[in-house]
Amino acid sequence: MYATNENMDDDPIGKSIIKNLVYIKQNITSYDTILDILVSKEIIGLHERSDFSSHGISHNDKIQEVINVVLKKGASDEFITALLDSGNEHVAEQILTLDEKDFTTFTQGTRVTGNSIRPKDRLLQAYRDIATLQREKNDISNEIKSLQTHHEDQVAGLHEQITKLKEQMREKDNTIKTQNEHLRKLKEMQEKKSTIHEEQMDDIKQTLAKVVNLCETTQEKVIETQKKVTLLEDQMKKPRVRGNITSTMREERNKANKH
Repeated sequence: MYATNENMDDDPIGKSIIKNLVYIKQNITSYDTILDILVSKEIIGLHERSDFSSHGISHNDKIQEVINVVLKKGASDEFITALLDSGNEHVAEQILTLDEKDFTTFTQGTRVTGNSIRPKDRLLQAYRDIATLQREKNDISNEIKSLQTHHEDQVAGLHEQITKLKEQMREKDNTIKTQNEHLRKLKEMQEKKSTIHEEQMDDIKQTLAKVVNLCETTQEKVIETQKKVTLLEDQMKKPRVRGNITSTMREERNKANKH
């Protein structure tokens, strides 16, 4: 049992699908491709696809289930374009073989023109145009998605580079902190050495001052000693002169006495 819209008079393509149901079941090919197209058009849910491709269902029953969904959702146009895109143009052409009344009903308010062309051919061309436009739309949509993905990849790549640069900056900061700490310790050591050196220099200066003072004191003592020595020498020289004079006088006296 197939599902239909409440008022099939408003859907002459749907009526034609029902009318040509036997032909459709006998001649349709690329069933899985049709399923994929209807899934992409959101006529069949992705989670429902496996229900339509179950191995326990006959080929005719599978097609019947698909047609039930198409008619229930009023998706006759999408079904025709799916037939055209899946290599089932012969099936689409059979469905579009409408009588003049149905064709007039279907084309009211549309841009399907060309009265010199048979209704079926005009409809078929219109659906071909729709299918072509749909493919172009899908191509554009895929290109947009590709560009978005590429852009997202670029953004992700930039984020990754930024993350790496931030990590490198953190490593540099840590290295700088370590170097600064090392430098601080070196400065402390240098300051300590400088302080010790200054203290040692002060000690040396004090010792040197003591040595200089001692030398000066010693020099004074030496000078004083030299003065004393000189004085003693002078004192020692004076008695000798007196002794010499006395001896000379004695000799002269002795000479005088002899005379």
